Amino acid sequence: MKISLSLALLLIPFSGATAGAAEPHEGAKWGHADASVAAVLTETRGTKHFDFRFAGDETVLKDLFSCMEGAYKRVSKVLAPLPARLRVEIYPDINLYHKRTFGENSAGWMVGNFDPDENVIRMTSPASPGPYHTPGDMLVTAAHEFTHAMTFHFRGGTREGLPVWLDEGVAIYYSGQLDERARKRVRKALAENKVPDIAQLQENFMIYDGYTFAGTIVEFISAEYGGKKLREFIMDPAGQERIFGLSPAALNEAWRKRLAAKYGNKP
Repeated sequence: MKISLSLALLLIPFSGATAGAAEPHEGAKWGHADASVAAVLTETRGTKHFDFRFAGDETVLKDLFSCMEGAYKRVSKVLAPLPARLRVEIYPDINLYHKRTFGENSAGWMVGNFDPDENVIRMTSPASPGPYHTPGDMLVTAAHEFTHAMTFHFRGGTREGLPVWLDEGVAIYYSGQLDERARKRVRKALAENKVPDIAQLQENFMIYDGYTFAGTIVEFISAEYGGKKLREFIMDPAGQERIFGLSPAALNEAWRKRLAAKYGNKP
């Protein structure tokens, strides 16, 4: 089972650069999933673009249903509508979610993922978000994972050649995770001269607070070049110089200058 794990690390406390483990991307296999756990999801609910499977009271999930339809409306304008309805499995507690996905010994911050092999988002219920998250955080997590699904399908059902920082940056930016907590980390890194290069993010994503900075790179590209160029880049990351007219070093420098101008010298 190939899985994109992107668990809103921006939502948990950071000590140093990051908290958590590296993200499994292209070709990664966890091998701990227990598919039988899905039998607990006895309830179903269809919305315009999603098929939800869950257990328990539907009323606690209404905000989640609304959030995901809102994310669909927002992100589909930037990328493209999904080719089919998307299944979302919502597990009633974090332990069952872990058993279904990454194993019972998984870290408490692991609360959601998009599985491209089965075209499904899996997550724990906002009513039981685990030790690191709030119910509100889970709505952001859902939007983040949905954006991964949109990116995957926009690229024709593949992640081949897609840098981890670009995949995560799109999800961070379009799920609204460049919030005040993220901005504070950027300002701190600028003040301490610890802003990484794009190449460093690709090589050691977690070490350099990759989620935060990847989001600001996509923010820069969107503001400077527009949605059309961003879409071209998502489809063909190797075509960077053709698309932007900048070498990797020049793009890196342009992003860092904008980062300093936007976030630097602020309280």
